[in-house]
Amino acid sequence: MRWPWILAVLVFLGGTGTAIFFLLADRRIQDDPAPAPREPAPSFTTRRTEFKSGTLDLRGALYLPKQNVAHPAVVFAHGRSIFGCNQTLYVVLCQKLAARGYPVLAFDFRGFGRSSDPPQVDSPDDLDFLGDLRQAVGHLLSQPGVDREQLYLVGHSFGAGVAIRYSLDDSRVRKVVAISPPRRSLELHLGEDAKNEEALEDMIEYAMRLPEGLPREILYPVMRELVPDVLLEHPVHVPVLFVEGAQERPEDRQFLKDLYEKIQGPKEYVAIEGAEHFYGTRRLWRGPRPADQFRESIVEDLAASIDRWLMNP
Repeated sequence: MRWPWILAVLVFLGGTGTAIFFLLADRRIQDDPAPAPREPAPSFTTRRTEFKSGTLDLRGALYLPKQNVAHPAVVFAHGRSIFGCNQTLYVVLCQKLAARGYPVLAFDFRGFGRSSDPPQVDSPDDLDFLGDLRQAVGHLLSQPGVDREQLYLVGHSFGAGVAIRYSLDDSRVRKVVAISPPRRSLELHLGEDAKNEEALEDMIEYAMRLPEGLPREILYPVMRELVPDVLLEHPVHVPVLFVEGAQERPEDRQFLKDLYEKIQGPKEYVAIEGAEHFYGTRRLWRGPRPADQFRESIVEDLAASIDRWLMNP
């Protein structure tokens, strides 16, 4: 009810007052918050899932495109992280791959994330990460909308090593993407003259929530198989894309470049500019707040590089 009175006063004051009034009214309109843009509906659905590996329950997430035709599928293997597949890099990358049409299964290895812990570690079978991946592959291939003739494995860090080793024994795997795979493992942890043998043991015990005293004579033979170096002994293998961040440690980058040159068979290498080991992301996914959790351009570059390579014959 006060606006007509103010208008009358301002008009009485003359043209200058009238100009001031319209300026104030315009400022008031501009200060009103604009309606938030409606985000496009995702082109895929996400749901939790679980399956068995022996007696253990493995848990993960399915990212399934909304499509009526079968599409090449991806099993994603996480790195050595207590968060398992719920780390920001893995969630965002799987979302981006699903948005490009890939059905994706990301799962937690035994002892990691939300999967069951092995009740004891008395033999290599208790650390059967290859068996976990085998069950994950079967679980994804049982889903609708999956082209069972085009199965790809994508792994990061520890998971990249598992994916490489697994691909040597399963003819269903067509390609492997190894993102920042284990490097210098024999030199640092697993070789006869390793510089820091205890470090790997401590890291696995922590990440898997295992009690202290994980038998080294069981752990180390298992881990020696889960490094990219095994490709030196297997010149016949599926195509492998090696990816690393351009900002990772120079000694790790040099090791992978040297190893890449020695590996025979189909292969490719790409470095993601501006990326370190976790590709511009935080460790734990805390919900859809991308500006707070990752650098969009880096993860997008990573997803696009993977997509381009997988789609090439």
